Amino acid sequence: MKVFKIILKIILILITVIYAVFFNLAGGAGIIYEAIDNRSAGLLVPDDFTKLAAASGCFFASGILMVTATVMVLHKKGLSVLIAEIPGISACMTGLILIVSQAQKIGFSDENLQPYSQIYLARHLPTLGHFVVILIIALMNYLSYDNRVKRNKKKI
Repeated sequence: MKVFKIILKIILILITVIYAVFFNLAGGAGIIYEAIDNRSAGLLVPDDFTKLAAASGCFFASGILMVTATVMVLHKKGLSVLIAEIPGISACMTGLILIVSQAQKIGFSDENLQPYSQIYLARHLPTLGHFVVILIIALMNYLSYDNRVKRNKKKI
């Protein structure tokens, strides 16, 4: 059981670096940079810019909250980890919905003519794996023998 938990923690750290830091934080910065660049070139109307800025903000918030949840779960903070993880994953999915709808509306595509909406879905949906791994580790921490003994001592 201990080896399984160590493997989950390693997977969690990798998922956090890849998805929370690179895709959400750096991706949010890239989205707002491109939106500002396209707005100054006259390619975006103010409503589109507002939605892209909101998506960028959602990705920033989700990245920060997901990194916070990772640090909390590695320090065995119990189920309180979900206080940071649930809003983090919700913000990520909200940002994903906003960016996908904008990409479909505007018709963004890459050089291979693959729509950005599909690219964003493929890159951000695995973020749900972060939530699953956090949930498993948090439950393992909460249901561990040591924590049960501590809870029973508090009752007495």
